[in-house]
Amino acid sequence: MTAHFDKSATAAEILADKDLSGRAAIVTGASSGVGIAIAHALAAAGADVTLAVRNLEAGRAVAAKIAADAGVRAPAVGKLDPLSLGSVRAFARTWGERPP
Repeated sequence: MTAHFDKSATAAEILADKDLSGRAAIVTGASSGVGIAIAHALAAAGADVTLAVRNLEAGRAVAAKIAADAGVRAPAVGKLDPLSLGSVRAFARTWGERPP
């Protein structure tokens, strides 16, 4: 069965009843706005979520809130400034070395 969503659908609605266990997700901009909602929905669905953020302190606060609200392990938090190629490379190198 295929579900149809309109532009008002939330990430939580779209991922309802989905099992993303064993899947990895990187969410950029995850320390504010829609990034938080997407990261929360992915984590609640069982994904191994990494929050890619410019501000590590803000990212850690979001990760703790997601863990508390969704009853899941806190997402990992990594520093990423998408405007800096060096930052992107460093993030990719670090994320690629994480345990499976």
